[in-house]
Amino acid sequence: MKKTMRYIMLCALCAALLPSCEEEEMTTGADTDCRIYLRATVEGATTTTRAPYILTTPNRDNPLEVAVWASTTQNLFANRDDANGKNGEVAIHTSANFTNGSEQLLDEAVYPKAANGTTKTVYFVGLHPRTGWETMDGDTTAVHSTAIDGKTDVMFAPQISGEYGGNTSGDKWPTFKFHHLLTWLRIQMVAESEEVRTAWGQVTGLTIKSKTKVSVNLKGTTALANAATFSGDETDLPFYHKDTDDEFLKEEYYELKAPYGNEDIYDKVEEVAYVLCAPVEATAKDIETGNLTTEYTLTVTTERRTVTVDVDLMNGADTHFSGNTRNHQFVLLLKFKMGDNISVIAHPVDWQTGGLGSGELEEN
Repeated sequence: MKKTMRYIMLCALCAALLPSCEEEEMTTGADTDCRIYLRATVEGATTTTRAPYILTTPNRDNPLEVAVWASTTQNLFANRDDANGKNGEVAIHTSANFTNGSEQLLDEAVYPKAANGTTKTVYFVGLHPRTGWETMDGDTTAVHSTAIDGKTDVMFAPQISGEYGGNTSGDKWPTFKFHHLLTWLRIQMVAESEEVRTAWGQVTGLTIKSKTKVSVNLKGTTALANAATFSGDETDLPFYHKDTDDEFLKEEYYELKAPYGNEDIYDKVEEVAYVLCAPVEATAKDIETGNLTTEYTLTVTTERRTVTVDVDLMNGADTHFSGNTRNHQFVLLLKFKMGDNISVIAHPVDWQTGGLGSGELEEN
């Protein structure tokens, strides 16, 4: 009974949203079933997804909640109140909660099918987070109305397509591949000695300069070379606790760790915070001056002083990172030294693979 009612409800929805879909009692089978199923994976290998999403296949403990935009016209995804749309296209904005590797039924979208049985292609794009997106620039750009906050992972699944009767089961379902659009910076800290730890005192503030507005070109391909642009004035984004996702240092200060006696300093290194920020285009060095470039600027505040740290990313012991930092994570080790110095060791890695880098910077 429940199954029959579900088919009846879906058929009614099919008729209401897309009049071109055949108005007949829904039955199973490739020739008559108008329902849309989609799958999703995430770029990379290996959390509501405010924190960085590190799975390739969503699961029940780490679901992937996304906005799904569907349209019968390629690259045009405006949400139409009129089911017939503008210039004949039909578009709808809905959502999906991918909880495992199986297909997700879109209750609010169906494949259109003409009365003569001909099929019509439907195009899909996926956006994360699930809410806050609007279309602009002739419906070819998605703009997120909420500023990047430092802990919300922004992802985009480029356009895919499917046809009524063309995707019936298994690996034939259209599959979104979500790509991370931000840069993930992970912060480690250590004091060089007990004397240094005392001289600096507790860490009371940690921010990074970053732009906070994102727009996504819905025509972007899987290469995503120019899929996302970031705008707005640079803002001091806060960092967040590695394990709790609460704002780092908002409630309590951080006590630096330091080696004692013959202890190895790297045994005292502790990863404490992260931030998800706008990517930058990194270069190995300034062409005109030959000087190394600065990709990010951190502001570190302790009980004793405030230091601005310019970070030049490296891709290895002797190789400076170049290229876009999108979908890369960088492990930044802040090594506190005597004399207002902080040594920054940066380990840039793709969301999965790594490299090494280092640099030493002083208080301005």
